[in-house]
Amino acid sequence: MGCDAMRHVAEAVKTVPLNESEIHIWIIPLAHSANTVERASQVLSPEERSKARRVARKTSWSRFVVGRFAMRYILSRY
Repeated sequence: MGCDAMRHVAEAVKTVPLNESEIHIWIIPLAHSANTVERASQVLSPEERSKARRVARKTSWSRFVVGRFAMRYILSRY
């Protein structure tokens, strides 16, 4: 993980169990360095990378990538 916010997510996911009657809502900061976005994009599937490339603005592209990465990371821990 490239930044403090992503490390915080990783730590939170490791320590929070999901009980049967609960839902978890995650708020993820989407603004990250170009290096973090590049590393996050390597985790995405080819289809997700293709969809990200179709996003017109670079800021929207990086937010899409980081959001997808965070979703994949969080879901992989449950």
